[in-house]
Amino acid sequence: MDILHLAAPCRNVPVTFTLTRKFMEPSTDQQSLESLGERVDLASALDRARGGVAVLWEYRVSLSELTVRVSFAGRWENLHFVMNGCIRVEASTSWSNPVLAVEEDGCGRIQVADRSGGFLVMCSSVRAFSNVEPLFGVVQ
Repeated sequence: MDILHLAAPCRNVPVTFTLTRKFMEPSTDQQSLESLGERVDLASALDRARGGVAVLWEYRVSLSELTVRVSFAGRWENLHFVMNGCIRVEASTSWSNPVLAVEEDGCGRIQVADRSGGFLVMCSSVRAFSNVEPLFGVVQ
């Protein structure tokens, strides 16, 4: 069901109206979590993502969940950044050498951005996983 959400002013940003969908919390089903590979520290995953190739991997409307997959040339590994409660997404479908940064905006939202890659997501949570199947390398 769609709801009308009024974003409160924050840091001198004008009030805006945004039509969003209610979202459910991320799944805690053990089988679903196991299929996501190993959960890793977000800060170290952001550093490890540099030099890879980022791809918009999956979007689940029912969860407002966006997954960005980062793969690496010549290496059979990957990183998945899973963002829940997405209310804004601006992105190309893929880009090289992601330099992702995560910041809280002071109003309870999280901004995940790569300025040089033209990537911006506003969400309520972000998690990182490593070596999510299928595993494959990127051709150079």
